[in-house]
Amino acid sequence: MESGNRTGDLFLDELIEAFSFEHIGKSGARFDYEKALWYNSQYISSSTFEELKNAVLPFVQKAGYSVNDDRLVSISALMQDRIKTYAEFPVESRYFFEPPNQFDETTVLKKWNQQMGGAYSDIIKIVESLPQFESDQIKEEVSTVIADRALKFGDMLPLLRIGLTGEAKGADIFKIMEILGKKESVTRLRKSLDDYNHL
Repeated sequence: MESGNRTGDLFLDELIEAFSFEHIGKSGARFDYEKALWYNSQYISSSTFEELKNAVLPFVQKAGYSVNDDRLVSISALMQDRIKTYAEFPVESRYFFEPPNQFDETTVLKKWNQQMGGAYSDIIKIVESLPQFESDQIKEEVSTVIADRALKFGDMLPLLRIGLTGEAKGADIFKIMEILGKKESVTRLRKSLDDYNHL
């Protein structure tokens, strides 16, 4: 198509309007899977959180998970830009529904030491003592511990994320903690502290 067209941004109604048999080539069509995924991700990104929640709910249920509507809306908001298909949702967000059964040992071994262990333990205590468990407050308190210990965020945050999700990379760690809730977050962090110390 000619340059200048915003075809990449078209959705169903516009695509129907733009369609013409005259532009169909005689040679065999080639399905561009990556392009289709891109279109799908754009559609997902344009959805409201409520729409996304309704769309992914059957996939979440098929995976054997149960979750209330408000919590699923929160998870959908956090995962919206991290999935390309609805089927990916229960896979990419599985740590919200069940604790990780394995974790990224390679990253932990690179970053874990006695100093990190002391700070990690302090973070658990502070997280457990928070009267209100909201992402901004969690971030502020965790940041204070990291700064007071003269540590790097890039060393501590992956350890916290691995402790909660099993993976070093992913969505905002403090929002993950808020959605998981204080009790579940502390439980997972305490278990990960023990796991890390036994590597």
